[in-house]
Amino acid sequence: FKQKTAYEIMPSLVGSEMCIRDRNKNQEKVYKVVRELRAHGVRSSLFLDPDLAQIRLASEIGVDRVELYTGPYAESWGKKQFNKIFDAHKNSASLAQSLNVGVNAGHDLNLTNIKKYVSIPNILEVSIGHALTVESLYKGLDNTIRKYKSLISPL
Repeated sequence: FKQKTAYEIMPSLVGSEMCIRDRNKNQEKVYKVVRELRAHGVRSSLFLDPDLAQIRLASEIGVDRVELYTGPYAESWGKKQFNKIFDAHKNSASLAQSLNVGVNAGHDLNLTNIKKYVSIPNILEVSIGHALTVESLYKGLDNTIRKYKSLISPL
């Protein structure tokens, strides 16, 4: 498959600024880019909060996948609000999948919190680059990769 990052196409659609959060400002821009990508056989994915309205909008726009922003999930690990945040991720993933939108996840996932996250059915990919790099400094690269592979083996 071919993959392009949004900022390579349109600098205003970069990263964790959640490019469709402002529905009136960016929806048409994102729709045009997604349509153009699809015409060239390129898969599209939007990095979003686990918010049902954003998931519905991503489906309307026609993206192939969403990547759920897991920063708050990681920050809430072991805290009172964890279950509420985890449930928001489960519900968002379920809605996306019911709308035929694939689900990826990423940001601050690590060896401690990733296993619980991938218990959400049908997560297709997780982004773990930063944590993997840091954890490798302490545990060694081969050992860290083996641990991640064992934890995410359902994927």
